[in-house]
Amino acid sequence: NFKSDEVIIILKLKSVGCISMSIKIDYVKCKECDDYTCVDCCAMAVFSLEDNKPIIVDIDACTLCGICEDLCQKKAITIDRE
Repeated sequence: NFKSDEVIIILKLKSVGCISMSIKIDYVKCKECDDYTCVDCCAMAVFSLEDNKPIIVDIDACTLCGICEDLCQKKAITIDRE
């Protein structure tokens, strides 16, 4: 059995035209963060905080810009583009 904070969580999947994407948050890496840059840096308000963890609240607003992935100090966010 895994605790939810020990597993990489695939939060959302969306298709944009011919591109499929998913945003993953590794809560093992994320739990040491107290800055939550991902929430603050996203101009599209894709993220929010719930129980001191970032969650995706509006995947459809994501423009695949990658700022959250680039600025995450713990490298806990991965955007997979296919």
